[in-house]
Parts: sequence; C-alpha cells; structure tokens
Amino acid sequence: PSRDYARTKAMLLGEPALGQGKVHLRRGQLLASTDPAAAVAAYARALACGGVTTEAIGALQQLLSVPAARQAAAQALEAIHRERKETRPLAEMIEVQLEASQAAPEQFRRLTELAELWERASEPRVALGARLRAFALSSGEEKVRAELARLATTLHAEDELLAAYEDKLDRGLEPNPAALWRRLAELHDAQGHRQPAIDACEKAAQLAPADLVLLRAYAGRCRAQKDLPRLAKVLQRQVEATAEPARQLELLVELARLAEDELKDPV
Repeated sequence: PSRDYARTKAMLLGEPALGQGKVHLRRGQLLASTDPAAAVAAYARALACGGVTTEAIGALQQLLSVPAARQAAAQALEAIHRERKETRPLAEMIEVQLEASQAAPEQFRRLTELAELWERASEPRVALGARLRAFALSSGEEKVRAELARLATTLHAEDELLAAYEDKLDRGLEPNPAALWRRLAELHDAQGHRQPAIDACEKAAQLAPADLVLLRAYAGRCRAQKDLPRLAKVLQRQVEATAEPARQLELLVELARLAEDELKDPV
C-alpha cells in the first residue's frame, strides 16, 4: 500500500490543488481497513483541497458504520453539510455525535440546534424528541420550556409534555420549581384534570407562599372545585402575604363568610 500511495502522489504532483485532494483521498482509501481514524483525517484533508468532494463524502459515510471512526467521520461530515447548509444531513450528523458522552451544557446546546434543524426539515415529531431531551438538561430557561410547550401543543402531545414536567420535578432538577408546578397546574387544567391541577397549584403555593398572583390563581381553582377547606387555607395565606389593609379586609370577610356559611365553623 505504501508503494501504491507513493506512486499516486508522484503522478499528481503537477496538479497542486486537485492533485493534493486525490493524494489524500487515495491515502484514506489505503488506510480505511487498517486505520480508520487516520483514514477519516485523510478524507477530511481531501475535502479541504477540493476536487474530490463527492468521493470523500461517500468514503466518510461508509466509515460511519465503523465504530472506531464513527464519531470522527460524523464530525467531518458535519462540517461539510454545515458549509453547504444541508439541513437534514447536518441534523443526522449531529444525532450521531450525540451518541457519544458529552458535558451537559454542550449536549444541551447541540440538542437545541438539532430541534431547530428537524423542524426546518419538516420532521416535527423528531424535533419534539430533541426538545424533550434539551428540556431535561435545561437550567430553568423560560424560552426552552416555551418552545417545548409550543411544539407539543401543535402536535397534540400534551401527555408527553406533562410527563416531561413531572419527571423534572420528581428528580429535583428544576431551578425554579414553583414556576414549573404552576405550569403543570395550567396544563392539567387545560386537559380537564381538575384534581391534579389543584394539587399542582398547592405544590407551587407551598414553594412560593408570598406570590400573590399564584395565590389568586390557586384560590380561583379552589372556588371552581368547591374545595372549601383548601380555599380557606389559601385565603389565609393571601391575608398574610398582602400588605394592603383594604385587600386584607376583603379576604377576612370572605374567610368569615366561609366559616359561617360553608364550613359551619362560626368565629
């Protein structure tokens, strides 16, 4: 093989750019069976020289099936597909690279780009899978959650969205759990899951006891459900969190009415 490579190189020395590309291509072909990682490097150099692009891409695609060269081949192919703005092949190469272990921030960045690429490639279901994986790695960014919710709603995949929210809360990985419990309550409410909605609202209220917007929404759900014991508790929390005397008085009047007329516990 070394004599074959040397002969090819000598034949092409008179064609600097095209010749060098062919030399590297031939070197890659000779190394593919014995040193696939080195073959990837040779094919990448062939691509950089030009003139043998189609052959080099085909050779790199073949090396995707060789475990020792799969990641390097995907990286080389990613560069060419990115340069050519080829959406689907680029997404496929990023998918391959995500098979390897990566630091969470890098994996999150790649998954976010991957979701956008699959949407552009008219593969919303595949994009949803990428957005779900990115959400699991996210650090509470509202944009990440909103993009996931948008796509899930479009695809009528609310059950998958619910599962993603619940999984992240169960694993204690959400930096702002009160906000996510509130989103979970809203999603359950939209699905007609009244009891899970009110339970989620209670969790959110426990985590953010001074959030008046949240407490008002929680009180509204309690009224709609006619859950009077819970309503009494949330009204009391509102009294404690409210700084306005007039509003406190309104809440205390409602509490007294509940005690007298509904809870049968006159003060």
